[in-house]
Amino acid sequence: RDLQELTVIYDVYRDWKETLGGWSNALWVDVQPDSMTRGTEQFIQRMKKMDSKYKELEPYNPINDNIRNFYDSLPLFKDLKHEALRDRHWKMLMDVTGKTFDFSNFTLQNLVDMKLYEFKDEILNIVAGAARELSIEKSISQIKETWFHEALQTRKYERAGMDRGYILLDTTEIAEKIDDNIMNLQSISNVKWVKPFLQEVHTWEKKLALMGEVLVVWMQVQMKWMYLESIFVGSEDIANQLPKEAKKFEDIDKRWLKIMGETEKVPNVDQACHMDGRLSDFTYLAEKLDECQKGLSDYLETKRMAFPRFYFISDDELLSILGSSDPRAAQ
Repeated sequence: RDLQELTVIYDVYRDWKETLGGWSNALWVDVQPDSMTRGTEQFIQRMKKMDSKYKELEPYNPINDNIRNFYDSLPLFKDLKHEALRDRHWKMLMDVTGKTFDFSNFTLQNLVDMKLYEFKDEILNIVAGAARELSIEKSISQIKETWFHEALQTRKYERAGMDRGYILLDTTEIAEKIDDNIMNLQSISNVKWVKPFLQEVHTWEKKLALMGEVLVVWMQVQMKWMYLESIFVGSEDIANQLPKEAKKFEDIDKRWLKIMGETEKVPNVDQACHMDGRLSDFTYLAEKLDECQKGLSDYLETKRMAFPRFYFISDDELLSILGSSDPRAAQ
């Protein structure tokens, strides 16, 4: 009778040793703590459901303790399998424990033999820090993903049926995303876990700041170009009366059309704003457009001085009069 009862316990022990052996010989990269937890819980239940007569037998407690001790170590294994752990964290673990890990042939049994449970608190601190770093890593990846896909929207622009290239549509939403991302990166840069990513954070802060600056100047240039284009391209009479400004605008126009043609082909915000010399190109165009505008304003001022009643009408109305071949337009 005693032998039969012992056989029941040893059947569990045999199954446990076989299962544990399979887990122990598995390479660490293949270890699945959740699966081992479920499997171990099944053995705990088998031991728990045994009649009291089995629990009184001498082998019961050692076997039960062996199973439960392994079960208690599973949270540590799970921590060490955390998705946040990178090579730098394993280096930290090696420094803390004085152990060396060679993952090319590292098994669960190797881990058990190292008695890492003796460094449980240190391991938990490293894993917790790694988890915080993973959160930062994901935030940065999300920002990079956003600007990998974000594109400028353009539309065709025409003047009296003539193809005049492309213009940008509203960039307000893009500007808001840039501001949000910059604020996010500034918050990230102030936490102590940012160190492994600090250079990348600063790189993206600079990239986003430049993108924001370029878009502001870009839209300013577009507004000035559209206004002066309506005068120097839309009104041949005015262009003939301002040959210097007309010639200057012709150069501006070529540069603008070239930039917008490139943008239509490569609309990605990051790429378009970081084209070599893009900010300096727009700064140059803005300056030259202002010069054209000043030349135009000076021209209109001379007409107002000659005909004071022109002071009572807007620039657009005066340009309409000056560009008209009908002498009655001045009435």
